[in-house]
Amino acid sequence: MDVLELKKLIEDSDVIFGGDRTLKLLKQGKIDKVILSSDSKENILEKIRALSQKVEVIQTDRTKDNLAELCKKPFHISVIGILSGKKSAKKSK
Repeated sequence: MDVLELKKLIEDSDVIFGGDRTLKLLKQGKIDKVILSSDSKENILEKIRALSQKVEVIQTDRTKDNLAELCKKPFHISVIGILSGKKSAKKSK
């Protein structure tokens, strides 16, 4: 997935950041896709892969810093969860 496709997916979706939050919602069936940085921690990767048999996992070649820049956030981002359903009206304004 190239950077433009990745950016569009993130902008057009309700997203959450972080491995723990993504794992929690993945267990509840509320995640459609998971985006992983190239330098995600191995223990998080294993847990997500174990739970992600019904969702698409996108392993990017982007680092945590690259994903943070792409999402315009002041913190490292190694895991992005794409929530199920349409983007909320609150975020689309």
